[in-house]
Amino acid sequence: MCASAPRHLGAPRSSEGSASSEGAALESPGLRGSPGLRGSPGLLVATIAAMAYSIVTPAGPLLTDAGELGAAGFRLGVAHPTGFPLDMLLLRLSGLLPFGSIQFRQGLVMALVSASVLGVVAHLVFRACVFRACAHSLDAHAIAAARSGAYLAAAGLGTWTTFMGTGLEAEVYSTALLLVLLALSQFVSARPQPLPLGLLLGLSFGSHISAAASVSLLFAIFLWVRSVRRSALAASLTLAFLGMLVVAYLPLASLRDTPLDWGDPETLGRLLDHLTAGRIRDAYAQEIGHGSTGAAWLLCQQLGELVFFVLIGALGAFRMPRNGSVMLMLCVLLFATDVAYALVINPMGVVDRQVGHLAGAMICVAAGLGAARSLYVFRFKRTPAATGFARASLLGFVIWSLVSMPAFQGEAYSELYGSGGVLLDVPERSVVLCESDLACSALFFATHVEGVRPDVAVIPVQHLWEPSIRRLVSGLSWPRHMEALRPEESAERARLVALAARWISRDLTRPVLWQTEGALKQARMVDRARLSGVHSFLCVDPSCPDDVLPEISGRSAVRALDHALRIRDGGLPPMAKAGWSRCYETVGQVRLRHRDLEAAQLALSRSVQVDPTRAAGWTNLGVVYARRGDLLRAIDTTQQAISIEPKRRVAWRNLLTYARAYAGSGSNLVRTFEIEAQNAGVALTDI
Repeated sequence: MCASAPRHLGAPRSSEGSASSEGAALESPGLRGSPGLRGSPGLLVATIAAMAYSIVTPAGPLLTDAGELGAAGFRLGVAHPTGFPLDMLLLRLSGLLPFGSIQFRQGLVMALVSASVLGVVAHLVFRACVFRACAHSLDAHAIAAARSGAYLAAAGLGTWTTFMGTGLEAEVYSTALLLVLLALSQFVSARPQPLPLGLLLGLSFGSHISAAASVSLLFAIFLWVRSVRRSALAASLTLAFLGMLVVAYLPLASLRDTPLDWGDPETLGRLLDHLTAGRIRDAYAQEIGHGSTGAAWLLCQQLGELVFFVLIGALGAFRMPRNGSVMLMLCVLLFATDVAYALVINPMGVVDRQVGHLAGAMICVAAGLGAARSLYVFRFKRTPAATGFARASLLGFVIWSLVSMPAFQGEAYSELYGSGGVLLDVPERSVVLCESDLACSALFFATHVEGVRPDVAVIPVQHLWEPSIRRLVSGLSWPRHMEALRPEESAERARLVALAARWISRDLTRPVLWQTEGALKQARMVDRARLSGVHSFLCVDPSCPDDVLPEISGRSAVRALDHALRIRDGGLPPMAKAGWSRCYETVGQVRLRHRDLEAAQLALSRSVQVDPTRAAGWTNLGVVYARRGDLLRAIDTTQQAISIEPKRRVAWRNLLTYARAYAGSGSNLVRTFEIEAQNAGVALTDI
């Protein structure tokens, strides 16, 4: 499958012109001494990426699943399905670092894994160009072109929002991607061996499920196209089994009775159920296996951010030699596998960019191959032009990583529910029942890792039937028939939650805080619960149900946010400002929909005070002023939004509406704003 090794750089060419024939076999003696192989840019890219990522790795609160994964790794517990034992061990090892907060250490370890991914991408593209004859011969120009393609591929993946958004925190996607890319690199090595593939296959079962699927596919292709000796195959399968032993972490961790022990995978049946995400498949049975046009559109938008690299890859594929086309075919196959997983197996993960990492990486690898091939075919007059292109790509990656890192929009929600927010002010020995992933994740990390409020028991409502969860609540008695329940369907879980709500509300020995009152409503316990001391927990994050905030008065919600912000220990991190601003804005928008203009104005005013750089906050505040009849302030506020984001069409549309209402359609004020809109590049037909 792989081409023969390239000729040494200094070896004479054949008199028959074999160096100029597509896919010609080249001699192998010079392989070990080839300057091109010694000059692989993989290590350089990984080093620079590690330095850049270490600078931008957040030291603040973790987001969404990262808090739960970080807590499970820190306490050697069992994370949500599929458990990710390999990542749990990596996160535990991060605690051995002698500097920084736990959040920073875990993020730094994953940032180093992400940097390794970029190094492997660069090395993969370079070796593919060298061993698979992207160039006719291994001359200086071919090496420069290969390096350029390698840098371009790493820069494209390294600055992609999806990759960076999960690559700098306690997440599992970079590890899975690294395993797949290492397996793929075997196909472009000088002498592909089954032993490393076997080990990677075994380890992939301890990572994200997408890694196991892709590495298994590559292993099967390798056995199909290669004649592997029985002894080598047996050794490879032995290594696969040894690597797969990392899965034993799950039952061993569960036997320790750790605070985080999803699914109690102590028996073989529960272990298989956890590894195959049985509970998740049951919960999302209506979405899995059916596909979704909405998910497909979102995935297209996500991958569409790499459209420039798609075009480069297509340009190079147009004149790619046969041996190089094999590599492109592998990229297309892995791309299709990942897209199929995203749209058929896990369409619910598209919204949060939890899918598509491998597909994006394959686009960037193909773009690197295409760029190298194009640079070689359309030869520049001088080789330094290609080298300059490579250096510019690498420099662009560093600058983009430092100044355009993804906005951690959920950080404020983690602070709100975690160590920096209302958790500091809840009653002693409280039982906090969380429902949203944001709240549960932040509360887990605060209580189990940071040690904030060890007297507080955090229970996810969706897991009340888990024995490990109920053990956290000392002092609460549970009926025997509840202890034996392990519901399999959503309807059964909902009934159990209602039963637990009724039972917990009878026990007044500990304060109970509910994130929302949904379970209490279902149990018809709302009025009685309020009188008996069960309090509704503040809920202003985007994952809360739409019917929660209307029950909370606008002023009380703003006061709760103000209080959570005041009792923070230390200043507000810059990355958290946007998230805190969104918390206030969520309250303001709900109050605006319910025509509570006074509370909406208060909340939206707080929103722009916390983060004056958010154009959306100023736009919404202008809407409130306009509805209250204060058109001048509405105009001024909307102009502030436009000064931040000059091409914001909704702001221009609102501004012209306010101006026409204030001064008339044909007034000088309206004509002035129309001219300013056109000067800003916003067509009047668009607004």
